[in-house]
Amino acid sequence: MIVGYKNSDLVYELASQGKFMRPRGNSVSFDPMQLSLMEYMASTTYDFPPTPDMKDRFLPARLYERGWDHVAERFGMWLPGGEEDFQIMREPGGMERLSKKKMNAARWRLGATSKCLQEAGLIKCLRKADIHRGVPAKWLLMLGDDEENRAVEAWARRCIAHKLESDRKP
Repeated sequence: MIVGYKNSDLVYELASQGKFMRPRGNSVSFDPMQLSLMEYMASTTYDFPPTPDMKDRFLPARLYERGWDHVAERFGMWLPGGEEDFQIMREPGGMERLSKKKMNAARWRLGATSKCLQEAGLIKCLRKADIHRGVPAKWLLMLGDDEENRAVEAWARRCIAHKLESDRKP
């Protein structure tokens, strides 16, 4: 099943409407990180409306569940760069320290970007991350009009509830 191509088209439609702008000084400018994050989430989630197969399997549409670490790895945000990073890598335990430093920076940047998207009404957190159990947050992509977004959310919540119920069964 091909996922996300309709979602991706909707992201670029939002971009053409100026939805990925952010204040910079006395003006506003395009924020490519918002577009990149939104496009990645859109391209990795199922399109709406759900197909018969999605309904049978309770697969949510437009629900990103992979977490920021996955995005950071796919974007190469944890890769070393610059002389300072290479100096750290040469030290004992340096690679581990550098990886942790890069991943923390990536998490911070992706978290800040997601906050901008949330404030713009483009994503909605349906389930917060459970850091202790290593469970990422569930983010709903708000790509349609209000009516469609309500329908997408209702379907996603139904799928989440079904999974929780299924997980409880012995």
